[in-house]
Amino acid sequence: MIGLLGVVAVLGGLQDPEPRLRARLDSVTARTVEAIVDSARIRGLPTEPLIQKALEGRAKGAPGPRIVAAVGILLDGLRRAQSALGPGARGDDLLAGSLWFRAGGSPEQLGRLRLAAPDRSLAVAIAVSAELLTRGWPPEEATELLERLFRARVSDSAFLALRTGVNDAVRGGASLVPAVRAEVARLVPGKGQVP
Repeated sequence: MIGLLGVVAVLGGLQDPEPRLRARLDSVTARTVEAIVDSARIRGLPTEPLIQKALEGRAKGAPGPRIVAAVGILLDGLRRAQSALGPGARGDDLLAGSLWFRAGGSPEQLGRLRLAAPDRSLAVAIAVSAELLTRGWPPEEATELLERLFRARVSDSAFLALRTGVNDAVRGGASLVPAVRAEVARLVPGKGQVP
């Protein structure tokens, strides 16, 4: 999370204050969040998710310090994702990477996924997988099976179908991990089971 001194250090260098923040947040919170957004911009990170996180906090009635903390945590996740995926990573991949970390995945695992699919967006696959991680899919198994799916060139729509299939199976009484394995096996026959 960005430290208070880091925020103060960039306050004076803000180039383009964000009017949505100034209109919705108190002045101290708005300036602090603007500093975080500016820090992200300087690092080549997407800024809109940070702004949306602050506005979401405001809409939920969160106090200023809590909004700043949530935006700082998201910035940290985006930075970690950029480190794992490389400086040229797309903004949606970085945002999905931050979800991966919040769900319990590691930077090393995220880097492995980038190596398995160097020329495609990872956003949909990682977002779907992060959702499943939060529900109990072990991160190491998820990484191994995602590597297989990427190598098999499974499409984004197939990842969305995987999520739907898992949700249907769980609603029908199946346990999560066996349901995920069955859906992966359906997408990549003979490759879905963990060795």
